[in-house]
Amino acid sequence: MPASFNKWYEVIAMAAGDFVDGMISGTKRISYVELFEEVAARNPP
Repeated sequence: MPASFNKWYEVIAMAAGDFVDGMISGTKRISYVELFEEVAARNPP
């Protein structure tokens, strides 16, 4: 494998890890009940 590919893989893997961490911490702030109520209010049955 060329060294440049390995470097890009590291950068992408780190960015993906940060993105997942951000998503997880974001969902912890909003409870799933609040999220569900918000979606239900926007799309009444």
